[in-house]
Amino acid sequence: MGNCRLHTSPVLTLPKPSPSACAPGPLRLEGGGTRAFYGRPVQGEALSLAGHRGVVDYDPSELVITARCGTPVAEIEALLAGENQMLAFEPRCLG
Repeated sequence: MGNCRLHTSPVLTLPKPSPSACAPGPLRLEGGGTRAFYGRPVQGEALSLAGHRGVVDYDPSELVITARCGTPVAEIEALLAGENQMLAFEPRCLG
């Protein structure tokens, strides 16, 4: 595959937040939700960034990948597997 740049647009179009998301208080940013079960419970009004997804840059020879916050881990793992690579570390899948 060599160097690849897949989704190079830096533009993030946010969904229209609910009125409560604009109120004072915590805001919970959500990506792909792959590890939502992991770690301490997070509070606050949810703002989904799942639409902000895709691999921005991947250089298999350098073992470097840059992905947006909404990119599902499964998509990243599939891309890496195509080059006989895998994530260097990953929390156990408990869910």
